[in-house]
Amino acid sequence: MLKKSNNKKSELELGIFHLLDLKVVKNIQSEQFYFGLEQNYKSSLFRSALSISHNIRNLAKDTNINYFNLWDSIKRTPISLTNLVKLSNYLTKYGFNKFDLETIQKNLEYIKGGFTDEKIFNPKFPFNLATKSGMRFIAHIYHDGSIGAENRQPHFRNKSLEECQEFLQDTKNIFGNFYRKIKKNYDDTYSIHLPTVIGDIMISIGYTKGDKTKNNAKTFRFLDTINDKELISVFL
Repeated sequence: MLKKSNNKKSELELGIFHLLDLKVVKNIQSEQFYFGLEQNYKSSLFRSALSISHNIRNLAKDTNINYFNLWDSIKRTPISLTNLVKLSNYLTKYGFNKFDLETIQKNLEYIKGGFTDEKIFNPKFPFNLATKSGMRFIAHIYHDGSIGAENRQPHFRNKSLEECQEFLQDTKNIFGNFYRKIKKNYDDTYSIHLPTVIGDIMISIGYTKGDKTKNNAKTFRFLDTINDKELISVFL
């Protein structure tokens, strides 16, 4: 698990989640969060890192990143959250503060899952759930939606097409851009499945995946302390 910086505690309590608030879960080959950086920013990041270490092999050793993973990230593939944090820590240690995580999260082209190719473009870090879109999104997930225990896809189903459209737009307002279609079902309801990476984000910041009637999913703690009556009304 990645360590959280202490100055994020108050924002977490307000329903605001930063890059470093995501928790990494790994399997043998992968983890669930990978990032594409804006190209000029990415080039500057690796150019700065190599100016310290002089070559990729030294950089891999200095940052404790697998050489082949590092080479791939420099040349052609997205970079995992774990390795992104390692590079950020390495660069800021040598005074390259424009590569701290607060700045990195403003220069992301996309976030994708390690187990799927689905991407969220221009991710809107920090993710703010304490907004009208955020409160509606959470309410929809808790009531007519869920996050699958196995596929980890957020799902929403309702008789109203407008409700599904609102859910889709609210999701984009919170997380960023992606492509998904609303499906009309045989029973005249409408449903939508969101990209798995959104489910992974929600699980990472505290949502309990699976059947709500069986797992008794807890609500986010910030909902207990929020003072904005308008937002409370939207959630209810």
